[in-house]
Amino acid sequence: MSPRAGVLPLLECIPEEGARRLAVRWIDEACAAGERVIAAHHEDAEALHDLRVALRKLRTVLRTYDAPLDGALSKKRRRKLKDLVAETGTARDTEVQLAWLEQVRGELEGGAHRGVAWLASRLVAKHDDAYGALRDDTVPALLALLPKLRRDLSRYDIEHVVGEARGAGRFADATAALLREQVEDLRDKLREVHTVEDEALAHEARKDGKRLRYLLEPLKEESIEDAKEIVRRLKGLQDLLGELNDVAVRATLLREEIAQAAVERAARLADEAESHASDGVTASSEGDEQLGLLALVRRTHDRREELFAQLKTEWIARDGALDALVGSVETLADGLGPKELPREIERKYLLSAVPDHARAFPCTQLDQGYVPGTELHERLRRTKKDGEEHFFRTVKLGRGLSRVEVEEETTREIFAKMWPLTKGKRVRKRRFAVPEGERTWEIDEFLDRDLVLAEIELPDERTEVTLPAWLAPHVVREVTDEPEFVNLRLAK
Repeated sequence: MSPRAGVLPLLECIPEEGARRLAVRWIDEACAAGERVIAAHHEDAEALHDLRVALRKLRTVLRTYDAPLDGALSKKRRRKLKDLVAETGTARDTEVQLAWLEQVRGELEGGAHRGVAWLASRLVAKHDDAYGALRDDTVPALLALLPKLRRDLSRYDIEHVVGEARGAGRFADATAALLREQVEDLRDKLREVHTVEDEALAHEARKDGKRLRYLLEPLKEESIEDAKEIVRRLKGLQDLLGELNDVAVRATLLREEIAQAAVERAARLADEAESHASDGVTASSEGDEQLGLLALVRRTHDRREELFAQLKTEWIARDGALDALVGSVETLADGLGPKELPREIERKYLLSAVPDHARAFPCTQLDQGYVPGTELHERLRRTKKDGEEHFFRTVKLGRGLSRVEVEEETTREIFAKMWPLTKGKRVRKRRFAVPEGERTWEIDEFLDRDLVLAEIELPDERTEVTLPAWLAPHVVREVTDEPEFVNLRLAK
């Protein structure tokens, strides 16, 4: 989802913008799929699948990013969307059960085929009715509603008081928080699934897994490392929980159909009894669909037990796939957080001379120059020590005790190309690195003027500095906040 020129990447924009971009995208995909459903001269299962997926992604955005989308859609339109999405389920559910019947038909004994055929005919009728209603009523209603949602979500207003800090943050930060929340919900619900009877909790966990996956999928397009692998693992969990849910739906369906078959059988027997009142009802007239349905119940029960055992072994067990998934999502979420630029926190002191103690330690010769600029001054540095040379490019921002410092090592060739740009803005010095406890004092003896400075890097701005006995007699004063002792100002 590459942004247009001048448009911030998804993760860098504010949450109000990012959530709307995703919602509009899923609306457009749902509309395209809905048009395919209506245009098809026969049933288009792929178009229906694409429609349902786009609608689920849209509802995930609306639900999870509810804070940045606050007030964007009326409750009436949200409720209408929810109801229409629910209407798309029957066609899909009957399609799944019909596919399963076709799969097991050849594996059943001959006596069960009548029940399978009876159930299949009822499911086909239910599916055809559902798909017809979907194509004739539900999808047209969706295609009327979705453009209205798109219009509502395509604009937004933000009130900001001049002088106050902007608190909206980045879409990446909002997404990171939601990923942590969603994976915790998934973990907590799955941890509560103890027996095969806990189907309701497993179903809720399945929905949490879907929401988590739909939060992650846009990150794959933003080149977020590990998002693709986590989505793949989530899909495996979803497939398992999805089949477990399909089996639960099938178990309920079979119970209802067995009851219906019993009613029909009773009515049939009554009719036969009335028409053969003098002869009685013969055994051959009692053809029974229930035998086949009971065979399907046994298969459904066995498959349910198999799936639960797999879920428990692979995912719910401690230190299993679930714990690994949670850790991966949390690591990814941490990586989405704001990237703090490295900071250099140091105090600087003017010295009267290089202490004799410092001269006992190895020294490095530094040649550094500054590429001219108005706001940005890049530093080039060449270091020489023990016959080895290294080259660095550095940018520093700020002044005083704490400054941003971004540095990388470069090549001799790049240094040679850029070094002429620093003419008139150069410094040459000799540096002695003197260990003192957990830190190191750097004593800089300038070779192009009479100047000696001492610097010490600190872990934070509150760290107290105690001058060592070998250094204290040579300290003239602290010059941390004196601009004239910044190397850029000293360069000539």
